[in-house]
Amino acid sequence: MENNQHFDLIKGTFSAEECREVILGLINYKIGFHEKKSFSSEIRTGGPDAASLQRIKELKAIRDGLVRAFAEAERENAELSVTSSVSIEALAREAVS
Repeated sequence: MENNQHFDLIKGTFSAEECREVILGLINYKIGFHEKKSFSSEIRTGGPDAASLQRIKELKAIRDGLVRAFAEAERENAELSVTSSVSIEALAREAVS
């Protein structure tokens, strides 16, 4: 794998409803991912995954702000231009002894 890769995940103009569907779908998926990860940790170790719980909290706050922004855009009948990119960097794993 190349060390650094960049992808345009979302790029375009959307209605508030379309934008809400796409963006909140991604955020809700990530929340679900971290909920499953934390639950798996509880089963394996007896305790939740602290990093996942923190990320869930952050994602829910982001989601709340976006819901308000989408509602405002919808009231104003505005179109939304959205660009979201993903950057992936390959990192060497530390050797496990």
